[in-house]
Amino acid sequence: MLNTIHDLTFFVRPDHRASQSEMLLNPPFRLFCRLVVRRASAVFVDSVTSAQDARRHLHVDPAKLRVVPLATSPSFTNKAAGHIDEVVRRRHHVSPGYLFYVGAFWPHKNIQRLVRVYAALPESWEILLVAQHQHHALVDAIARREGARADAIAREHARIARRNLDV
Repeated sequence: MLNTIHDLTFFVRPDHRASQSEMLLNPPFRLFCRLVVRRASAVFVDSVTSAQDARRHLHVDPAKLRVVPLATSPSFTNKAAGHIDEVVRRRHHVSPGYLFYVGAFWPHKNIQRLVRVYAALPESWEILLVAQHQHHALVDAIARREGARADAIAREHARIARRNLDV
């Protein structure tokens, strides 16, 4: 049996164990995860960090762990990528040299690091962020290079998310 782990956020971050429902559901789920990886002949993870988390939280035998980064092979490269890049740049009025992020804006996604990276790039770089409507204020703060505002908004989103998870 093979097992794949993408991340163990619910083990690593205390804010993912804060709600009453999580307090009830996490212990059986954690036990299930440990049993699965114990029986697996190999455990695939997509980052060194996930491998370290799997060893620390699930006690995975290091000999079973295989780090396989996501979509890094040239065979996964879209042959039309240059054309797609041109379409994106034209549609969003950006020049070559831009940072593009598609993903969630939750605390474990480390948006603060994205903000720091963007702030360190030359002023000529632009950023394109794909976000759900409730994250537009955060996207705006990042795009305007307003790190403190982005951090405050991200913290507020995390607080609201935790409150919404409480049953």
